[in-house]
Amino acid sequence: MSTMEFSEELVQKIKDHIKHHELIYVDYRDSFDENLDIAQEIIDTGHSDKISDWYDDNPYALDEIRCDIITHFSDEYPEEFFDDYFDTITDIIYDTCSNDPVPDLCKNTGSVPIRLEALSNYEGFR
Repeated sequence: MSTMEFSEELVQKIKDHIKHHELIYVDYRDSFDENLDIAQEIIDTGHSDKISDWYDDNPYALDEIRCDIITHFSDEYPEEFFDDYFDTITDIIYDTCSNDPVPDLCKNTGSVPIRLEALSNYEGFR
C-alpha cells in the first residue's frame, strides 16, 4: 500500500492529461444515414437504447488510458500508487473522457431532406 495521498492537484493533472481521450471510438463510416429512425428517437426523447447496443464502453480503451496515465506520471508516482487508487482513476476517466457516440454519429451523417409546411393565420399572407 502506498503512503502517498491522492491529491486534488493530481486529479486535475490527470484530467488535463486525458481530456481528449475517448472511451468509445466512432469510425468515420458510422452514421445515422441508414438509421434515421434512431436519430429521430434521440431528437424526440434525448436518448436511444439502440445506441447502447451498438456502442458499449471499450475495456481496451479504458486500459489504454489507464496505462497512459501511469506512464505519463511515472516520474512522480510509482506504479503501485496507481494500483492502490485503481477505482479512483477509473472514476476520473469516466468523468473526463468522452463516451457519447451521438455527436460523432451526427457529424458523419449526410444531409437529410426535410419538409416544412408554412401555415399562417395572417390574412394578408398570399
